[in-house]
Amino acid sequence: MSCPSEGITTQVEIINVTDGDTVEVEIRRRFKVRLTHPSDKKTYIFDTPENSTVFGRRVTSWVRSKLAHFNGKVRLFIPSGQPIDLMDTSSFRRILGEIWLDNERLSDILLKKGYARIISRRKRTSTAWEEDNVKLDER
Repeated sequence: MSCPSEGITTQVEIINVTDGDTVEVEIRRRFKVRLTHPSDKKTYIFDTPENSTVFGRRVTSWVRSKLAHFNGKVRLFIPSGQPIDLMDTSSFRRILGEIWLDNERLSDILLKKGYARIISRRKRTSTAWEEDNVKLDER
């Protein structure tokens, strides 16, 4: 897999990992980037557990550690096909984008490790991950 060429792609500096699916980056100013995945559609969304949970803090710590290996320098891809979709207007005024580590999408890595999932937007609740807490704590 290679980093996409369409849309806006630029080298960015990682400033902070807010939680497993939100990373603050700096281009000329700071932006919060809500990680997306190609399977995100109007009815489904890429999601990680919230930082208020034990597993969410574990995922956030893992993302921080993973990004530290890149000295805070990663590639950010912001899909540009739908300007209206550029910002996550549902929460926290974040840019929607993909973080690329070499030639691998961070959201793909999180899905493979079981640290993220694609869920129905209708079923997304603050307790969605807690319902699976027993399974998650075994990781």
